[in-house]
Amino acid sequence: MRRYDAGYRAVKQAIDAGSIGEVLVVHCVHRNVSSAPSYTSDMSFTDSAIHEIDTARWLIADEIVATTVIGVRRSSLAPSHLRDPQLVLLEFRSGVVVEVEIFVNCQYGYDVRCEVVGSTGVVSLDNPTTGALTRSGARSEPVPADWQVRFGDAYLVELQDWINGLETGAARGPSAWDGYAATAVAQSCVASLQSGLKTTVSLVERPALYT
Repeated sequence: MRRYDAGYRAVKQAIDAGSIGEVLVVHCVHRNVSSAPSYTSDMSFTDSAIHEIDTARWLIADEIVATTVIGVRRSSLAPSHLRDPQLVLLEFRSGVVVEVEIFVNCQYGYDVRCEVVGSTGVVSLDNPTTGALTRSGARSEPVPADWQVRFGDAYLVELQDWINGLETGAARGPSAWDGYAATAVAQSCVASLQSGLKTTVSLVERPALYT
């Protein structure tokens, strides 16, 4: 769905146009107000960071080969069974490294950001705002309450693109391979969380269908 968000598409366009040179490092933030009682530490990767995983693969047009989950200080406001926040490093074949912070009990709002550092410049994705208020010597901006507020339009654009594809008989959007690869990386993150070690991502040979 994030591939259809206007902000992410602007970032992708800047990368593909060579506006920031070669991509070197990517910083990502994924924060939720609070987590459901059933939310587990593994779900930080399989339910939340998997969006960053898929988006990073799309932005960089490469495969992730290794993951490393790094232990950070746990928030006292997180449920006792949950390790939160978490930090994961995603290593690509090309040498690009993506750092993802997952914090699902940040309390203040739904906050998704991305900064791509290139050899000659930087392109950033910030939270969109519905309006900034400036008064009494201060400036304030609203933060989306949840994913529906932030990405509702992207879901509609994605669905319309799928419908358009059905009408023309052409496949549109992410493929089954993209879903498989993102899932494999998320599972690698879970393995790294459990072992405390860097974990290699294992993918089957990519079928010619997807080339």
